[in-house]
Formats: sequence, structure tokens, C-alpha cells
Amino acid sequence: MTLRTPTRSRLGATPLLVSGAVLLMVGNIAHPIDADPTPLSRLELATGSGWILIHGVLALGFLVLTTGVVIVGRQLAHERSATPAHFATTAAIVGGILLVAVFGALDGYAISELARSEAAAETIHAAAVAEEAIDSGLAAIGTLAFFGLAVGALGVAIVRDRSQRRWVGWSAVVIGGVGTLAGATLLTQGPTSFSINVMLRPVAVAGTLWFIALGFALRGRSETGARQGRALPAP
Repeated sequence: MTLRTPTRSRLGATPLLVSGAVLLMVGNIAHPIDADPTPLSRLELATGSGWILIHGVLALGFLVLTTGVVIVGRQLAHERSATPAHFATTAAIVGGILLVAVFGALDGYAISELARSEAAAETIHAAAVAEEAIDSGLAAIGTLAFFGLAVGALGVAIVRDRSQRRWVGWSAVVIGGVGTLAGATLLTQGPTSFSINVMLRPVAVAGTLWFIALGFALRGRSETGARQGRALPAP
């Protein structure tokens, strides 16, 4: 009889989760803080030479991180944790796609093009207001889906799976609840100092650190299981 060993997919999620989270950390650290977010203030910030690069790093981070979440969600999709795992995978894909589009196309490229435009000031201002509305709406839904519903559901799946320490799952449930609230706040209030700097940024930081912790927890679990599998003789 062949002993069951940890699947490579779970161990393979570790570099994706960690590298995706690190990319988000680098992008957020490099991103300038807007004390009073408005369409015009973003236009001023977007004139910086590194604006597109910073947002490209953030978009790549969400793409890599979403892939890692999908791998973990599929690994957890068995009887006990199937429903929350499938829900987490779906929410992560939806939220990840939206956030990649927001940071890569809208908040990165589009606003930078507006900042460099030579059109009349009234035209640029109207376009910036429209872009801000679309950007904020998609970012709010993406945040709610990714850092809210996906992280929370993944935490429930981990708790039910019982293959990880319970704090890993319960901390995700808490972060997911706050992330859902942050996304809803951004959706209802728009980009304000409170919704961005008080709600969204702390949730993003907490979620990013949690993904790093999850990555190392998965790696530690896989290495422990591998050692036990080698140590126990097959009957």
C-alpha cells in the first residue's frame, strides 16, 4: 500500500501566495499616499514617472495571488470544506480580475494618460471624474470580493478542513469580515480619506500579511507530512 503524501499543488501555492503578497507590499509602499483623494489630486500624483510601474506591480501581485488562492481553494474542495472553498475560489477570481483591471488599466494607465493629455482643462476634469467613478466602483466590488468574501470563505474552509492550525482560518474570517465592510464603505462613500486610508489600506495590509502567513503554514504542513510519510512504514 502506498502512503498518501502531501500533494504538490498545496506546496506549490506557497511561492505564489508569498510572491504575490510581496509584490502587493512593494507596490503599496511605493504608492504615494493621497491625504484627500479627489480626481484632480490623482491627476497630480499620476504625473510621477513611476506611476504606471507601481500600478503594474500591484496588478501583477493580484494576478499571482489570485492564482495561489485558486490552487488552495481547489485543494480544500472536499466534503467537509467544499462549499466555502468553491465560494472562495469563485470570489477570488472575480475580485482578482477586477483589481487587476483597476490597478493595471484604470488607476495605472488611464489616469496617467489623462495627466499627460494636452486637452482643455474642463475636458480633462470631466474625464477624470468619470474615470474616478468607474475606478472606485470596480475597486470597491473587487475589494469586497477578494479581501472580503474570498478571504473570509477561505478561512471557513481552512477551519472546516482541520489540516491547518485554527488561528490561520479564524484570522482569515475576521479579516474577511472587515474586508467586506471596507469594500462596502468604498462602494457607498466613494474614495474618501476614511474609506481609502482608514478602511481600505489597513485591510489590504492585514490581508497581505495573512497570505504570507498562509503560504508558510502550507509549506510547514507539507514538509511535516512528508517527513511523517517517509518515517512510517507502509503496511
